[in-house]
Amino acid sequence: MRARCCRTGPRLRGILLVLFGAVTLAAAAADPDHSAIAPGVDRNHALLHGPEGAAAAGRVLADFYRRQDGEAGFAWWMGLPIAVRSRHAVVPEVRRWRYRVEFLRDAQRGDAAACRFSGAVVLRDPELGCDRAEQVRRYLDCRPADPSDVPSDLPGLPTDALIAQLDRDTENCPLLATRIVEVRARLAAATGAKPSGQ
Repeated sequence: MRARCCRTGPRLRGILLVLFGAVTLAAAAADPDHSAIAPGVDRNHALLHGPEGAAAAGRVLADFYRRQDGEAGFAWWMGLPIAVRSRHAVVPEVRRWRYRVEFLRDAQRGDAAACRFSGAVVLRDPELGCDRAEQVRRYLDCRPADPSDVPSDLPGLPTDALIAQLDRDTENCPLLATRIVEVRARLAAATGAKPSGQ
């Protein structure tokens, strides 16, 4: 009986390898650039302790953000065990993408109050770089159902520092300079700040 088991073992392993290969080929055909496979690996690794798990979580959140899927991205984050989230949330890169995904979700939902709150958190990130103008635009587009509820200022937001950063971004991000100037003008109009150059 034992000998028969051992003889069938290699055959079973061969069948499983063929099935695995077929599934892998089907996945590759459906997703030729492997954009859906790598995040799946990272989603498993995100459950790990330590830097590897945090790095994987950051990559998954960044991937959701690049796909502009705030709803699914934030749902994935909230679906992690609370102990995992607590560990990863203190890592700057994870925090950065977690809040950008939440801000994106709030904006896509049209939830003005949540959008203003999460947006203010994102806009305080000193590492926004050339993405700053896009985040400011999203923040300014947050609108409540009743237009009369739109505040004339942006409470809680360091607008002077933000405008100064946008001025620097026009030099640091020359390919986006026109867009940055437009967003800077919108922000100045919303806060009563002086136009650029005055």
